[in-house]
Amino acid sequence: MRPSHVLYISEDGRRMFSNGIRSHRQMPLIAFAALWISLLLGLAGLSYVLLVGAWRLIAKGPRRPAPLMIGSAPLLLIVAALPFLSAQSFMQLGDPTIGNILLAVATHLMPFAMLAGILLWFRQARLARSIADLLALAAALQLLLVLTWWGVLPYVAWH
Repeated sequence: MRPSHVLYISEDGRRMFSNGIRSHRQMPLIAFAALWISLLLGLAGLSYVLLVGAWRLIAKGPRRPAPLMIGSAPLLLIVAALPFLSAQSFMQLGDPTIGNILLAVATHLMPFAMLAGILLWFRQARLARSIADLLALAAALQLLLVLTWWGVLPYVAWH
């Protein structure tokens, strides 16, 4: 039997793990925890923006622009893309189909929509305005910026 993985210390003193194809380094616990907290806050923010923004859009209608309605627009576009994505063949996942184009457009717009929502929140700021809206938009924006920094967003399937 041959070994398939190796644990070693690199020349600069970092602990490493490799399977021969890909190597990983040990990261500090604080950085690891910060990434998980960022993910959880961002997902909570995106969920709040989608659910509350869509609810307010349905309940109040699109009469007046609201921060969460702007932020939820690309998220609703992703929801609209789901039927197209589920109806297409698995062999078309990397092709520019309607579902993939909607997904690409939505992921391009998401950070800008969250930023526009934050700016509109400050422009319309009143004492009665919910601070939860601002926190949700900011949490979603920070996650989207991290994903953009890592090259995950915007998601374009045909590249």
